[in-house]
Amino acid sequence: MENKFKSFLVEYNGTYVEAIDHSNWAQCFDLVVQWCLELGLPLSIFSGLLYAYQIWSPSTSVCANNFEYILNTPEAVPQAGDIVVWAKSFNGTAGHVGIATGLFSDTNKFQCFEQNDPTGSNSHLKDYNYNHVLGWLRYKEQNDPLTECLTQHTKLVTECDLLKKQLTEKDTVISNTQLELTKVREELAKSSAEAIDYKGKYESADKLRDKWLGLYNQVKDNYDSCVKDRTTFQKQLTECLNKGELTWGELILKIWNKIKGVKI
Repeated sequence: MENKFKSFLVEYNGTYVEAIDHSNWAQCFDLVVQWCLELGLPLSIFSGLLYAYQIWSPSTSVCANNFEYILNTPEAVPQAGDIVVWAKSFNGTAGHVGIATGLFSDTNKFQCFEQNDPTGSNSHLKDYNYNHVLGWLRYKEQNDPLTECLTQHTKLVTECDLLKKQLTEKDTVISNTQLELTKVREELAKSSAEAIDYKGKYESADKLRDKWLGLYNQVKDNYDSCVKDRTTFQKQLTECLNKGELTWGELILKIWNKIKGVKI
């Protein structure tokens, strides 16, 4: 924000800025409208407002959606790019509006980039105290929608790769446990046969059978858990891929809107 405002200041300082109403040339309103255009906001941002003090209230829905309203309090100090609004009592008519520079500012005074104060003056820097100041509007900086969309897609791709890796690992575990189950089944059948064939050694054979039965149940539980986890991972992967497709669709829509000049 600070760098954007510096560029704006360099471009317009010392000029007469006219943005919205040529019949009422180079008002304080015009400079602020031009600043809003630099922020990517529409020319109609203050549509319906007649006076500068109305930027604070009743203001507009576009303002409310894009700015934070900061009340003038003894501790508050405007930052670079903040739109400062004076009450009607400032001049008894329209009030005033300008853009804070963030320089040489404290709780007693602040520097402002403005025009038409005094009446008829071009855009310039001027120091003010806080008398009659209602407050200031601070832009809610938003991520570029295209960058945000690409970032989201990259994140989804990363999640998909991780899920694919987890699925591969689970497939390996499931394959190994299937082999282990086969071995345990064989040993379980063998120990059961020994329990029957060797009646004299029934007790030891029966213990061996219980041992292999316990191992079988343990491996079976592990196998079932792996299959369940794999199903979950597959579901998550499908959802993730679907999100990725949707994200690309959103990206195309946002690019198209950007080309058409629609604010997104």
